Amino acid sequence: MNRYKSSAAISFALLAATFTISSNARAASSTEWTKRTFITIDQPMEVPGGTVLQPGRYLMRLLDSPSERHVVQFMNDKETHVFATVHAINNYRLTPTGKTVISFYEMPAGQPEAIRAWFYPGDNFGQEFVYKKHRGDELAQTTKQTIQTEEENEVAEVPAEPAPAPVADVVAAPSPEPAPVVIAQNEPPAPPAPVEQEPAPQTLPQTASDIPLLALMGLLSVGAAFGVRSFATRNN
Repeated sequence: MNRYKSSAAISFALLAATFTISSNARAASSTEWTKRTFITIDQPMEVPGGTVLQPGRYLMRLLDSPSERHVVQFMNDKETHVFATVHAINNYRLTPTGKTVISFYEMPAGQPEAIRAWFYPGDNFGQEFVYKKHRGDELAQTTKQTIQTEEENEVAEVPAEPAPAPVADVVAAPSPEPAPVVIAQNEPPAPPAPVEQEPAPQTLPQTASDIPLLALMGLLSVGAAFGVRSFATRNN
């Protein structure tokens, strides 16, 4: 019985050791694949994309993708939150070192340090970070150095929007034509047209009847006849 217990204990110990070795091997392999690196910064650090990491402890790693080996993630030390996922390009060095090396662009006092490149221990190549074009141009003017940039529309991938729901056909009634609009102009008003005056009458209007005049002429004729008769009688 004791011999069986001893054999079982030895088998369990061997199985536990094998599991531990296998787990450590997988962890080491994962670390080498993603280049997991913990860093501690004592002042603000700018990463591409407009993110500024405040002093503290963070994790840097490559995106776990077999086809894309130049995308770097910045996470909290518990690996529960991703602060930024940025693009990079190859940056080679002649002499590898046994520790992590991070370089920065020289910034004026009071501004966050802008990260430039990251080298994993033992590698002769690293990741040089790529900034969006407008920010890269600003950094180039500030640091007087060449900044790796990319166009804005080459970074973010916009998910396709769902197709809109079908809408019943609606015939819109034609809108009435707008009334003509009169635009006022700064012009003096036209002078009024001259008023035509009626010409003065050539003869005075007839205000009395012709009967009194005929009567007067008749009396004068009778008087003239009597005068002629008297003159003729006197000469006889």
